[in-house]
Amino acid sequence: MFFYKRKTSLLLILLLLLVTVIPTFASAENNTNATSNDLHIEMTDDITLEDLAKYLDNPRILESNDVTVIQDKQVSSSSEEMMDGEVNAKPGIIVAKFKLPEEEKSQSNIELGEAGKDKAQSADGLALFSLEIDNDVLYRQVKTRVKLISFVIPPGGKKPDWWNADLTLSAATERNGSYIVEKREDIKWDNPAVGSYTNWVTYSLKDARFWQSVARMTPYFGKTPAGGSLTVFAPDKILLNRKAFGYPYYKDPISQQIMPEPETTTWTKVHKDYRVPWTEKERSAYKDWYRKQYKTNFDFLGYDIHHIRPRAYGGSNDPINLIPIPRDFHKSTVSPWFTGYGAGDNPCTDEETE
Repeated sequence: MFFYKRKTSLLLILLLLLVTVIPTFASAENNTNATSNDLHIEMTDDITLEDLAKYLDNPRILESNDVTVIQDKQVSSSSEEMMDGEVNAKPGIIVAKFKLPEEEKSQSNIELGEAGKDKAQSADGLALFSLEIDNDVLYRQVKTRVKLISFVIPPGGKKPDWWNADLTLSAATERNGSYIVEKREDIKWDNPAVGSYTNWVTYSLKDARFWQSVARMTPYFGKTPAGGSLTVFAPDKILLNRKAFGYPYYKDPISQQIMPEPETTTWTKVHKDYRVPWTEKERSAYKDWYRKQYKTNFDFLGYDIHHIRPRAYGGSNDPINLIPIPRDFHKSTVSPWFTGYGAGDNPCTDEETE
């Protein structure tokens, strides 16, 4: 009986020890994680932590316990809401690095104490920006801007006082041709918040050309530059006519052919006497070729046969230069685009209708 009571007492003591030790151990483990994963990250939902870690080549980001996600992602317009000829802005990512001035690092040493010197010496930061290029059909402009999408601040670090955004708009007469700078602007961006934008840098259009934008971000503490970024191009070059409309997109559902854009913006008008003929004979020949080529009985009702390079600009009747497109789309979108390509008249007015 005495042995049984003693055994029970020992079990109770063991249980009490377990109740005391396990929370202490768990707390210590959590504290360890909290001190080892102490990056401060601010980010919009334009980017995920996984992508952020890849861009910055820093897997430690995935272990951070200090993340503030700012839900301000700009919702892109649906295709139904967009005006004809608008271009979807697609951002290029700019990775910028900044270093604390030496006096700031010395102060960080004091604040972090002797044990935190290693952290203070690496108390630099990173920022991610997105570069956009877009069009404005209302004001007939091409435009570009930068958005701040993330800050990554190590312990002892702090954000720059301001950034210099060096933004450039360049144009060429061919997509892969030589681009000439048309507008360059330095923007002083004071203490930007994550999710904010620079002002647009704009250029009023005079003719049809291909456009690209370039940006470089430089951080400053006071008057001292504290790092920088590589020069980044927006990922997509865009083709705009002089009215700032983007070249229309169309994919033929039968042939799967995408209507190609003009390879150059320097086509010149051909006198009517030297344009290829386009009569019922030529139209019938193309229809027969199309049906045979794609094994279809397509009747072409409600469709126009569009010359990709218009006859008025020297286009041929070769099947590679022709594509059937819906008549409404041809009249409302494709044909008007070409009125802003050249001298202003409509080179597609002599296209056929069925």
